[in-house]
Amino acid sequence: MIFAGLFFFVLLVVVHEYGHFLVAKRNGVEAEEFGVGFPPKLFGKTMGRGIFRTYYTLNLLPLGGFVKLKGENTADTRKGSFGAASWEVKAKIMLAGIAMNFIAAWVLLSIVAAVSLPQIIPNQFTVASDTKLVIDDVYLAGVSNEYPAGAAGLESGDKLVSVNGTIFTDSSQFAPFTKENRGKEVSVTVDRGGERVTETFQLKADDPNDIYFGASAVDREETRSTWSAPIVGGVLVGQFSVETVKLIGSSIAALFAGDTTTASDNVAGPVGIFGAIGNLENFTQLLFVMGIISISLAVANALPIPALDGGRFFLTTLYEKLLRKPLKPSVENAVHGTGFALLLGLIILITISDISKF
Repeated sequence: MIFAGLFFFVLLVVVHEYGHFLVAKRNGVEAEEFGVGFPPKLFGKTMGRGIFRTYYTLNLLPLGGFVKLKGENTADTRKGSFGAASWEVKAKIMLAGIAMNFIAAWVLLSIVAAVSLPQIIPNQFTVASDTKLVIDDVYLAGVSNEYPAGAAGLESGDKLVSVNGTIFTDSSQFAPFTKENRGKEVSVTVDRGGERVTETFQLKADDPNDIYFGASAVDREETRSTWSAPIVGGVLVGQFSVETVKLIGSSIAALFAGDTTTASDNVAGPVGIFGAIGNLENFTQLLFVMGIISISLAVANALPIPALDGGRFFLTTLYEKLLRKPLKPSVENAVHGTGFALLLGLIILITISDISKF
């Protein structure tokens, strides 16, 4: 599953860069190279017809891709260069990658909606007349080894079948049940990957945090749509984009408030992403996660951060539009170079945080 996840992750980045490439070529800006992965180069060849023709390279580091346009500095006035293009063309080129990631997310989420779509946010959109509930189960989450459930061998992700013969149809029933039975012996049956497991243990009789079982219960609902799947996919792109912006905002607020733990928990780097992918159960879940990642890539690239598309758009094209003159190459390179260095440093810090979580 991890290798499939890596393939799709690279594909999402390549789709993003190909958006820049196609819009640039369509508007007369030459592309000197389109690379899959990052250097050092393994193989390169000029191929394709029409706007698809360019020098394609396959590179060693499988972390995404890139497109190298002719004269990417706005001060470059050579024919066919990015710098010589009009403000409108530059804006379209900058924003094309973001648009491609939103389109990719729509396609992926539409496919998932037609197969089995997890309900993960409040008021998640569905078309009621074309929605069938395919999974409605209660699962264990947050199992702690310091409490009876974890000590007895129960695991997060176990499907809760019954406790002392009681079957839970809703997770809200679980906490009151454990409180009523605190200090008593319970027999818990779970489904773990299709295998029934039963553990018998005694709940805590008293706890300052009112934790007696040592795990929480969560509802897992998955729905399926038919004709409305593309509509559901499109609306979900909007809903998840809003949630992503909220998450970024809360992370930034937590960081400024000195709450590094919350800020760290709200983000994940490559290690965290692929660690999560390794725990997925099926291909449909992988497509769902890739749809969310595609939205995250689009939203992150839209932010006005130097070295990202949003930063280039605001700094380069809006500066040129408002002041009617291009940035000096030295200034442009310094700003984006500094932004890239800071971004790389942030990725390293997030990766260290991901490793510590594992």
